[in-house]
Amino acid sequence: MIELPTSLVVLQWVVLSALALFIIVMYRQLGYLLGLLDAMSTGGGLDLNVPAPTFDYERALDHGEKSKFVPAGSKSVLLFVDPGCGSCSFAVEQLSKWAHRDDASDLRLVAVVTAPDSALATTHELTNSGLEIARVEPQVPSRLYRVHATPFAYAIDERGMVVARGTVTRQRDIAVLVETLTSTAGSATTRSERGGSR
Repeated sequence: MIELPTSLVVLQWVVLSALALFIIVMYRQLGYLLGLLDAMSTGGGLDLNVPAPTFDYERALDHGEKSKFVPAGSKSVLLFVDPGCGSCSFAVEQLSKWAHRDDASDLRLVAVVTAPDSALATTHELTNSGLEIARVEPQVPSRLYRVHATPFAYAIDERGMVVARGTVTRQRDIAVLVETLTSTAGSATTRSERGGSR
């Protein structure tokens, strides 16, 4: 009968335990990635007619003044963007057109970013947009608002409820979101449900 040294037996159990831990961690990561892929394939975002989450933010390019976004009480369009993203620059440009229109004067137009001021300063479309720029912690877009790709926007009514949402890639997309808030019907809709053309 062969006897193994005690240290070899202990080492064997340590290696098996480490392997088991590795498998558990990889299994959890795979589950997270599959959930993320599922969210992205279904368009992502919060469901319609649910309360939009409140979050803390810093007013970017405004000395980092602290503030809180409270959805209820005003109609809002939240546009999640990343500096340097071509589609995001286009979306900011489209939303900024509404900043000075009389028919949208009661709307709160917010560009939500996670980038530091140094990255924002080089993005002229954003800094000169006339939009409120809210810098948030990285978990706000992904965990609170389920935004996994930008540009993505929400229309939130005065009750603080999500009434429209979608990826903003066409000229008509922002208009559909804003019109949802400015129309008297106020029916909940998504960009894909309303359609839209270039």
